[in-house]
Amino acid sequence: MEVDLQDLPGLFVAGFLLLHAVIGIHELGHWFAGGIAGFRLNAFRIGSGPTLVRFKRGQCVFSWSLFPTHGRVHVLPSPRSYSVLWQSSFLLGGVGAEIACAALAWILIRPEPVWSYIWEMPLGRYLLFLAGFDVLYTAVFSLWPARSYSAGELRPNDGFQLLQLWKERLRLPERRQFLLDTTALGQLMAGPAKDQATTRIKELLLKYPDSISLLNASMQFQAQQGDVEGAGRTLDTRLQQEPADSPNRVPLLDQYVSLLLAHGRGDWVSEADRLSYDALLLAPESVTLRGTRGAVLAELGRNAEARRLLNDVLAHTESDVDRVYCHIYLAWLDAQEGRRSAAIDNLERAKTMGVAIGALPRLETKIRTILDQPSAN
Repeated sequence: MEVDLQDLPGLFVAGFLLLHAVIGIHELGHWFAGGIAGFRLNAFRIGSGPTLVRFKRGQCVFSWSLFPTHGRVHVLPSPRSYSVLWQSSFLLGGVGAEIACAALAWILIRPEPVWSYIWEMPLGRYLLFLAGFDVLYTAVFSLWPARSYSAGELRPNDGFQLLQLWKERLRLPERRQFLLDTTALGQLMAGPAKDQATTRIKELLLKYPDSISLLNASMQFQAQQGDVEGAGRTLDTRLQQEPADSPNRVPLLDQYVSLLLAHGRGDWVSEADRLSYDALLLAPESVTLRGTRGAVLAELGRNAEARRLLNDVLAHTESDVDRVYCHIYLAWLDAQEGRRSAAIDNLERAKTMGVAIGALPRLETKIRTILDQPSAN
């Protein structure tokens, strides 16, 4: 293939966009397969790194990022997601879409005049080669079990998830029951019968003693009832049972720090400082933990460090919860520094994302108080 130097910029841009397109086709396959399966889809992402475009439709967040490395369709747990048939269909949807797209492209370029025209163009030959290579590459490496880093966390690819699904197929009914139990518990916790919720939490902790998510829900409920110290004791008891290198330590520490931030007890800021630092040492690449650490630094008055961390998290996170934390704490920093318009903008962003975090009402009150002062510019 003969290529002039003047063709290189166009070839580079075309290849770059084609990589994004192939990833998008793969993720659309997951999307449509998940929709057919009746899954609760809440995130559709193409690419990684800094976000270029982001918007929300209904309960789903759509985003497009700079680097064409991978994508993601996130599914909220539901009874159907614990079906081997439906989950396998969802996981294979990405490769299925790529194969269907490749077959369609072959059909479209088969007529001789069109094929000849495309093949005579250096750009056309380049795109045909790159499209074929991209489809083969993504199909093979999607089905080959592996893990890769995404948003600072090690996540399994489609092949690895298929392998895990097959290995754990006999446990799916138990996990489905766990989902039903915790969903009913959440409704009970949100209702007026707090004593019944407390009793039910104890029963479920005995039934599912290894569940970190259930333990975190227990800590959150204790804190909501005003017993933050009790939540701390629950954390200490579980941490003593966990090995020093246990991956469970990270979500436990992060959950407890989040509770401390939500309740804003000034006498516990030093404890939040220690725990958030320890958690980040255990998982230094975690975007979520960097956001938690940035929030704690803001509480400590270390504004410059906090702002750097929070802005970095905003550029890389895929989580709406992370974004709300970043925007509300950046709004607080802006208000303290007299940046009125920036503070109002970040505050509105935090409130309109539709995610409730415990720290938001407390910080909004502080921000409004600062902005209402005559000296605020």
